[in-house]
Amino acid sequence: MAFPFTRRASVAIAAPIDPAKAAGRLAAALERARASRVRVRGTTVVFRVKFFRFVSNWNILVPVDHGRFRVTGHAGSLVVHYELSFRRMLGAATLMVCGFLAPMLILNGPPPGRPVRFALVVLLWCLMFGSNYIIACARFPGFIRRAVTNPDE
Repeated sequence: MAFPFTRRASVAIAAPIDPAKAAGRLAAALERARASRVRVRGTTVVFRVKFFRFVSNWNILVPVDHGRFRVTGHAGSLVVHYELSFRRMLGAATLMVCGFLAPMLILNGPPPGRPVRFALVVLLWCLMFGSNYIIACARFPGFIRRAVTNPDE
């Protein structure tokens, strides 16, 4: 599925590293980020992230519920193709906005009419889900590059 459920992208890394070794480094980085389950098969890494984990909100995996990396090598460089699922974040943001904030705003909100209040609810959802989605999409390429090129971080 496409936006907003999943994100598919690729990161090119100019480093002469074996793709299987790069996959192992990605798996180790996911384990350091406290992914719940990480599996490596050749040059593919598949992971899952539990909803309830004791991690900081700055943890790279907070908005992600599962994903997959596939590493390919091309003449002294790597390309990491990845797919991330944001279904859980979509559900949590929708539940928070529609389940808690929307009834309060629409029924007891500021003086303007209900259409304005409804527009405010849509804006809040866009801010809550959209900003987290954009931040996660912007942070993941750097996470992948660091994991592959600096395996000890």
